[in-house]
Order: sequence, then C-alpha cells, then structure tokens
Amino acid sequence: MRRMGRGGFGGFGWWLSVFSLLLIAEKPRHGYEIASELRKMGFPIMGVGHMGTVYRTLASLEASGFIIPEWDTTTSPPRKIYRITPIGMEYLREVSLEMKSTKKLLDEFVKRLERLGDESERKA
Repeated sequence: MRRMGRGGFGGFGWWLSVFSLLLIAEKPRHGYEIASELRKMGFPIMGVGHMGTVYRTLASLEASGFIIPEWDTTTSPPRKIYRITPIGMEYLREVSLEMKSTKKLLDEFVKRLERLGDESERKA
C-alpha cells in the first residue's frame, strides 16, 4: 500500500490525512470547510492556530498527488478548493481494505479483553 508521510497507520497525522481525503472525495472543499467537518467528527482542531495542521496535511496530500487545488475567485477573498485525483481515490480504496482488516483485529481484541474482564470479576 502506498504510504503518505511519516507516522503510518494509526498515527494522528495519518488519520487526519485519510479523513481529510475522504471529505474531499465526498465533494471539493476549501480548508476551513474541511477543518469544520473534521471537528464535527471529533478531531481536536480548535481555533486558527490549529489550521496550520490542516494546511500541512493538505500540502502533504497535494505533494503525494492525491488532491489538486483550484482557486475559486468568485468569493472574496478567493479560496483554494481541493479536489481528489484518481490516485487519491485509489489510495482511499486501499485504505478501506486495510481498515476493514484492522477492524476485524480490533473487534477480536475487544471481545477477548471483555471476556478477560468478565473472568477476572468472577475470580474476585
């Protein structure tokens, strides 16, 4: 699977990248709209200071060829609108397969941990 940047699967930056890419795949968006949607999902992106994290993520997605920016000059001020590329869509499909596999492992982990908790409560 093609990887983006450092951190890999499971790191905060990776999750931010794939969710940002997913939002852009749903529809072309500008940075503040992406940040707003990420906040609604539960990502801790608060205030203008954290927008740098979003824009660094978008720059990384662009450098990887997953998105392309286009200027919307019909608004004031003009906004950079991000669109997904075919390579970006391919990456999302690969990520989906990896997430499905990881979900099975996580479900198994939780099931066993819950069973362990039940057994330790009976022993106590």
